[in-house]
Amino acid sequence: MGFLARLSRRRRLARAARAPFCACTIATRDYLAPALVLLADLARHHPAASRVLLYLPAPGELAAPEIDGVRVIAAEELVDAAALALLRRRFTPAEACFALKAPLLSRLLEEGCGRAVYLDGDILLAGPLAEALAELETANAVLTPHLDHAIPDDGRLPTEATVLRAGVYNMGFVALRDSPETRRLLGWWGARARRFGFVRPLLGYQGDQNWMSLAPTIFEGIAVLRHPGYNLGYWNAHGRPVAGDAAAPTVAGLPLRFAHLSGFDPARPEALSRYQDRVSLAAQPVLAAMLRDYAARVRGAAGSGMRWRALPAPPPPAPPRGPRTAGAVPLPPEARRAYLRVSPAPPALEPGEELAFTVQVENRSDAVWHSLDDERAAHGVWLSWHLLDHEGRPLEGEERRVPLPHDLAPGESVLVDVFLPAPPAFGRFVAQFDLVQEGVAWFGAGAFEEANVPVVVGASFPPGHVPFT
Repeated sequence: MGFLARLSRRRRLARAARAPFCACTIATRDYLAPALVLLADLARHHPAASRVLLYLPAPGELAAPEIDGVRVIAAEELVDAAALALLRRRFTPAEACFALKAPLLSRLLEEGCGRAVYLDGDILLAGPLAEALAELETANAVLTPHLDHAIPDDGRLPTEATVLRAGVYNMGFVALRDSPETRRLLGWWGARARRFGFVRPLLGYQGDQNWMSLAPTIFEGIAVLRHPGYNLGYWNAHGRPVAGDAAAPTVAGLPLRFAHLSGFDPARPEALSRYQDRVSLAAQPVLAAMLRDYAARVRGAAGSGMRWRALPAPPPPAPPRGPRTAGAVPLPPEARRAYLRVSPAPPALEPGEELAFTVQVENRSDAVWHSLDDERAAHGVWLSWHLLDHEGRPLEGEERRVPLPHDLAPGESVLVDVFLPAPPAFGRFVAQFDLVQEGVAWFGAGAFEEANVPVVVGASFPPGHVPFT
């Protein structure tokens, strides 16, 4: 590259770094300290950027932080109460944050932010994101790959199989330019994260992340930034030694823009990540110095006083339609006459995907079914199920219990929502629902055809067939 070309490139990068954009991250209270460090680094490297923090309170937590110069959005202010309650019920806090990423970016674009950048809260920002922002002059989205070097097959972690399960691109960072194609991308990505946002690597789920492996072939204008100074992490540090000094670090002769410190413990800054045993910081003195300084800043942020604003209290839950009392004695067989009708399963499922059913439970006996256990013995009536294979044999696994919402009088019926994971394998199965008086007996309501729901995992493939491409 000649002198004029280098000068033109430097000017282009400087112009891109100075232009305004929206930078956002997501945090819960447990991960607020590293997010505060990231937001401070963004102010230093990108003073013209609008900084946004999406805060996910714990259930029952009615406060959100107030941070000077940062717009803080509580999760309750981004999605409606019913959607948030479902995310909290289905997902861990980390998985819920993954599912909120696309809605957050969509909100910023809808509000007029022409360019938006998302960064995970555990990112150490070492310099301006000039190259990624310059890509947005023509691209709709900028992704960064996990790997740019092969991983040695030496028995250490991570392996290339680890990365295959996690996805081609690391979604701790994404840069977006507002366009109709970008809106389509966010709608598609958000829908997948809401449905499959679990972290179950052996089943192919890695939150919102591995879906983006498909994005460059589905959507137009997806740029893959292979700059080695972006998304340095434990998965690629074996091929990206950090040189220079802690104030101006470089990787392969280019400036280090950020390190993604997944699995890093500020209390143990001598270790890069608890998820790897391949890279020793003793051989990376520049990176080690940066991590010591970063760990001290995170510990300082954790100990600093925070201002908090109150969030409105949610409406109280609707009271049960009837009383809930404890069952003191076992029910006789004639009191265990029941009828169940279950809503159908979706036509196509993936292994381990969570299923939602609505079960109509009808008491066809002359006795009251108590919905609580007593203190001496377990005599409450619960809704449960068995998963059967295509030959009717029960699968091994936990038989979960769902309580009745209130005592059920003779002749009364009630609707109960049930969530259960699909079997972790391809094939045809049956979810057979029944009632059980804990510690006494099953009711036998699974004999009704309406209490049995076919569950097909892997579309309509025959038993034993494993789909592949």
